[in-house]
Amino acid sequence: MNIFKNYPHSAFLKKLPDDSAFLHLRERIEELFSYLDGLEDFHFEKQLDQDPHAQLWEMMVGKILEVEGYQPKSTDQGPDFVIEKDGKKVFIEAVCPGPGDDTNPNSVPTIA
Repeated sequence: MNIFKNYPHSAFLKKLPDDSAFLHLRERIEELFSYLDGLEDFHFEKQLDQDPHAQLWEMMVGKILEVEGYQPKSTDQGPDFVIEKDGKKVFIEAVCPGPGDDTNPNSVPTIA
């Protein structure tokens, strides 16, 4: 499936029209989504607009797993991917750290 057709209301995807200088990026996103299609959770579009880097990373992880010969599975709740190897399940959550929260004492301070 095509991510642009699956999520026509995504503000992030609307910034990448097919008749723009972003065509190469658009094509790359379409290719990555082909590995995730059907595995994304029901929050995918909202998360894509809120944190596109994290969702792009999730698509990349999906591609890596498939290219390496795994058959990732997913559900709407829980980790992004579940794979099986030698009868054992491995749960994978694609994490893309953000800048932190300056009001949280456990966050790394902003570098000036």
